Amino acid sequence: MSEGADLVTSIGSQVRVRRRQQGVTLQELAERADLSQSFLSKVERGMAQLSIGALNRVAQALGTSALGLFGGMNPDRRVEVVRADERRKMPSSDDGSGLVHALTGRPGQLRVVELTGGPSSMPDEFFWHRNDALSLVLEGVFEFEVDGDLYELHPGDALSATGGVAHRYRVLSPPGRLIVVIVSEDVEVIVAPPPHQFQV
Repeated sequence: MSEGADLVTSIGSQVRVRRRQQGVTLQELAERADLSQSFLSKVERGMAQLSIGALNRVAQALGTSALGLFGGMNPDRRVEVVRADERRKMPSSDDGSGLVHALTGRPGQLRVVELTGGPSSMPDEFFWHRNDALSLVLEGVFEFEVDGDLYELHPGDALSATGGVAHRYRVLSPPGRLIVVIVSEDVEVIVAPPPHQFQV
């Protein structure tokens, strides 16, 4: 099985498992994600690939993020080495201007991806993650729109955001290369109370 086909099968399986766990019918999910039921059925069977926009809509309809559906391939490994030439990848934008490479494959508390390239104009759709995320720029200049504010990031700059914050980005100066670390959607994050609550 090729790398691309392997990833398509993995994402389809993740969609099917999460949908069934939530007791959602294929028709209900298709309506929520604005897709046809027949197409979504093919996705779940690994016979069709979602665009990044459609993947985002399906993920949101299932209460997760696109990256939440992107991992989870090696459940029995406690230690994992992902070689550069073995990374699973898929387009990071509908226009094919970038790629997202999975740096972790096993389920765990962190999801880590490398984004290369990317759109030169701000995409229409926003993305979000249930839990906290950190983005570190390795190459190029990025502009992030996060919760209505714009941030320009250069190599070495990092941006972190709490879960649930809507965001999107574009590449101002290619080549764009970005590492994103996200606390897995399956992890329940416990927020510590403000410091004053510990005072006696």
